[in-house]
Amino acid sequence: MAWIFIVVLIIILAGIFYLLWRTLRTRRLIEKETQDLKQKFYKEYNELQDDIQKELEVLRKIRGEREITEEEKKRETELLKNLADVKRVLEKELRDIEKIR
Repeated sequence: MAWIFIVVLIIILAGIFYLLWRTLRTRRLIEKETQDLKQKFYKEYNELQDDIQKELEVLRKIRGEREITEEEKKRETELLKNLADVKRVLEKELRDIEKIR
């Protein structure tokens, strides 16, 4: 009877250690993926920001040469808004991921 108890106890302990090992492994993988995701997000954001800044520079040059049209003003406003929106969403998503960790 004691042998059965010992075997069951060993199986339970092995199960507990296995679950702890899996949990720690999963946490490490999540942290690694979070860091990768952060780097990719910021890389893409910076590329988008550079592209928008280039377009805004073109609009500024045009403004120096002539009066910009209403459509160009609207485009400039949209670009600035889009850039701010992307940054806001990106930061929110990264905070959400950080909370999971």
